[in-house]
Amino acid sequence: MLLNGCGLSAAGWDEVVACLPGRRVITVDRPGHHGTRHAGPPSLAGEARFLVELLDAEPGQVVVVAHSMAAFQAEAIARLRPGRVTGVMLVDPSATPPHARASAAAGALDRIATRCLRLAAVRVAAGRMLRAGMRSQTTRPEAIDSAGWRPLWGSERALAAAAAEWLAFRGQAAQLLALRRRQAIPAPVPAVVLEAPPFNGAAAVTSLLTAFRASRIRRVPGSRHLMMLDEPRVIVEEIERLS
Repeated sequence: MLLNGCGLSAAGWDEVVACLPGRRVITVDRPGHHGTRHAGPPSLAGEARFLVELLDAEPGQVVVVAHSMAAFQAEAIARLRPGRVTGVMLVDPSATPPHARASAAAGALDRIATRCLRLAAVRVAAGRMLRAGMRSQTTRPEAIDSAGWRPLWGSERALAAAAAEWLAFRGQAAQLLALRRRQAIPAPVPAVVLEAPPFNGAAAVTSLLTAFRASRIRRVPGSRHLMMLDEPRVIVEEIERLS
């Protein structure tokens, strides 16, 4: 099961999927893609509930691979359905801020962003900024202009969904911290963390590694944040090890 980072789509995993012949692969696109609309900043509870339903509909166990902010969702479902998860891979993941709190203004800001993106000038400017940001996060910037990636920075609905996901960051982090406190033990599955430069500090690494029963970190100096573009074979190699 491949989970996208903030503002990304399942198309970002295409090169990873191509390196997994013979495996059943589940990729997940959130509302805002394929002609759909998002419904406000997504909560971790809602995201986890949907992913657990997907897991429950599948036979056997899965390896969960999560990029960036999707690390919150991967850990949540590993805690909620540990018997269904063989292992978790966090691909250049976001770490939870130690005192994360949900923003009461997130919903209102999302509505403002959605309205503003209906204006062509705002949409074009936002798309250019997002495209430039994505190009800076890979060693293969030309890939961001490919057919699979272009909708992320060229579609009104995808841009609005990306804004909503970004606004949900602190709220989802706070929900994950609350889940950790309720369970009071690490998630009972093994995990591997793949890190791209710039590497996380010691506190963030400790937070990521101690959240799981057994964990290790692998630094990938030849990659940037969009590791699924830069080093897809490293991701596949670690999927095989977790399997």
